[in-house]
Amino acid sequence: MFDYITLSTASDLDYLVSLEEARHHLRIQDDYDNDYIQTLIVVAKDVAEKYLNRHILESEILIQTDRVDMKLPQGAANSISEVTYENQRDDDGSRFVLDPTLYNFNNVTGSLNLTKDGRDAIRNEYPFRWQVTFMTGWADDEVPTPIKQAILLLIGTMYESREDSVVGQGVTVSNLSMSHKYLLDKYKLRRFG
Repeated sequence: MFDYITLSTASDLDYLVSLEEARHHLRIQDDYDNDYIQTLIVVAKDVAEKYLNRHILESEILIQTDRVDMKLPQGAANSISEVTYENQRDDDGSRFVLDPTLYNFNNVTGSLNLTKDGRDAIRNEYPFRWQVTFMTGWADDEVPTPIKQAILLLIGTMYESREDSVVGQGVTVSNLSMSHKYLLDKYKLRRFG
């Protein structure tokens, strides 16, 4: 089991979908709805992330876990920044950094595993309260175009359908249209178990 904290996320959404791109997609000429459209950009990104089971924008995640041999949550990890643990014998809250040569990270499967040398090195320390800090998401110039297009479509759907007047017509993670799903499915991380 684990808990996670998003330490940092790229806060500037302009490179994901800018206000100008959203206004152009919506065919809006004036500035009247700028604030509303900006909120739709954030909401559309959140809906897409929930559907994809991953962060879109590059984010630093810290997870706290009871074991280190695991598949990392929160989407495909790009790299591991740091692995730390507490020693049960020195239950004073001190954290120890695990040398990167003592674990393996498979960025295809997202799995983190101690090496044999790593297990031997910490055997007498009785490690617990593991923390793994890793990067996930795409850099600003690497976000796939279909994801950006799906976000624009979500913005358009939410802008045109401001009310859920017809049951089942609203945009939710479980109720995306086929065009949204078609654009996003290639990048969706499936959850098993």
